[in-house]
Amino acid sequence: MEPEIVKGVELARLHKRLRRDDSDTIKELHVAHAKSLTGLANFPDLEILILAGCDPVAPETLPTLEHLLSLRIHDSGLRGLEGMNKFPSLRLLAMPRNWIHDASPLLDCNLASLEIEGNPLSRNSYEVVLPELMRRGCDVSRSQEREWRASLRIRETNIPLSCYENSGQYYLCSPGLEITESPDTDHPEIEIDEVENLLDRDPNKLLDLFRQRGGVWPPPDL
Repeated sequence: MEPEIVKGVELARLHKRLRRDDSDTIKELHVAHAKSLTGLANFPDLEILILAGCDPVAPETLPTLEHLLSLRIHDSGLRGLEGMNKFPSLRLLAMPRNWIHDASPLLDCNLASLEIEGNPLSRNSYEVVLPELMRRGCDVSRSQEREWRASLRIRETNIPLSCYENSGQYYLCSPGLEITESPDTDHPEIEIDEVENLLDRDPNKLLDLFRQRGGVWPPPDL
């Protein structure tokens, strides 16, 4: 089993003991910085699964968790959403700060809530798919148009960075484990104007900006 999953299981069991829960069933699991999700099939009763800074992540490679109600995958290497409808009970889906471009597979899911900020969504996903999900009654949290456009432009340059806004402040991030070992915390503050200016003049300097403001570049093992 992936070592980071083992750590998550140990923490889950500790929490159960603190709650005086003697059952063997694990219904909630937090996994951080895993490079493989091998072993999740051992926990078919999961209702809540949180994956933070994991890479790679793909719904089609995850086990079919029939009881899964809430899935949160953030700051991870999630790129495609094919197979997300394999979780029949899933109602709450949060995927902030990943590499998602095509959100159309979500139209086959029955979601009550969706968080998808900080992803380089295609124009169709942002302007057609997400409004359709909202029309169906799903509570959708998405990037504002300015940072969405910036993230989409960054994607088109093949630079492994994305842009998002939180409480009026803009940040750069690099989802997954390609260039940082802490993708869920290495989020330097930036001004959206400077990102747009660099995209116009010299997009490659975005990596310098990421490093200078506190991001990790090059990778720690270099």
